[in-house]
Amino acid sequence: MGITTAISFRNNGDVRGPVATAKGLQSWANGFLTLGNSPFTKNSGPNNYDNINTELFMNPDYSENQGRAGLLGAYFKNPKLLRCPADKSQAILFQRVHNRVRTYSMNSALGGKAINHDYLGWEPYQRYEKETDVLDRLGSTRQILFVCEREDIIDDGFWASWVDDPTPMNNYQDPPGSAHNRGGNFSFVDGHVESKRWQDERTSPPFFKGEALVDNSPQSFNPAYVQPNNPDAAWLIQRTGDWRIK
Repeated sequence: MGITTAISFRNNGDVRGPVATAKGLQSWANGFLTLGNSPFTKNSGPNNYDNINTELFMNPDYSENQGRAGLLGAYFKNPKLLRCPADKSQAILFQRVHNRVRTYSMNSALGGKAINHDYLGWEPYQRYEKETDVLDRLGSTRQILFVCEREDIIDDGFWASWVDDPTPMNNYQDPPGSAHNRGGNFSFVDGHVESKRWQDERTSPPFFKGEALVDNSPQSFNPAYVQPNNPDAAWLIQRTGDWRIK
């Protein structure tokens, strides 16, 4: 699946609800996974039904999607492709233990026009909308498409990279995964996959099984929290793209 297919279906995070309906949003995948008590959704905790519901990203006709999400399901075909084997998070629903269904999210720099997520307080950002946008700026071999997120941070399908400052002091709104030998896995626009082992301990805060990172490391989610001289942040920024509206 190339970038043209992926970004033609948009990347707007979880798009259910009256606000999304009013804005006419559409996204490649739906659903809002949680472990702790998320301030961003009324469905929270480890036993949130979204944690086990593959229909939210596989079925565009699913009633809760209202035709706006799950549009890449036909290309993935198997929902297991979106769950990393290193993801050990689970939910207990219907008196059974289930694996949570998704570990991958799409880079927020891809998938549509300028966007301003109210709950993040972002300025509008012009994102890559066409394959030529990526090729003109970075080249397909350097542009992250999908990210394997930490199981204690993943929520919607929108991996919120943070590009408020072009220097290596930058932070990222969603810390990347670190379950692979203290590293993360990434797929790129040209189709290749890379595993990156993190050098700085700030990139991979401690993991507490069954707990959300926002509860254990709230400073990581503060846009003002920068990480001076973090080489991992520099690596991520170089592969996310210069997509801020100047």
